Amino acid sequence: MISIDAKEQGIPALFFCYSQGILEKEVVGTSCPTQKVSCQEDIMSVGKIFKFHNDLDTDQIIASQYLLLPTIDEMKDHTFESLDPDFPKKVKPGDYVVGGENFGCGSSREQAPSVLKALGIQAVVAKSFARIFY
Repeated sequence: MISIDAKEQGIPALFFCYSQGILEKEVVGTSCPTQKVSCQEDIMSVGKIFKFHNDLDTDQIIASQYLLLPTIDEMKDHTFESLDPDFPKKVKPGDYVVGGENFGCGSSREQAPSVLKALGIQAVVAKSFARIFY
């Protein structure tokens, strides 16, 4: 897993530019493109990106022994435990998970996407998703 701070790395973000409260334009860039109108930065520029490998298995997202816990809120503390035991402490609401091909393969378990959502992951972006992950 690789953690990237999008803002520190100069990764382009989507800026919503307003003039007198009216959306004038949307601009992709690394900073607010103009001083003439106010800009509201999209959350992507403040969230971190956690990058994972191809064929990320649902058991790597949430291991089967934690499925016995009574709530998703309790399970989320064990997200990606086999890959990074500190992941739940590192991730913040608005962060992103990026995977390669076949993200979410393996056992069919609804808790895998649920723990990601419970941690506040803004989006999961991958080259492809396993059919069972939806």
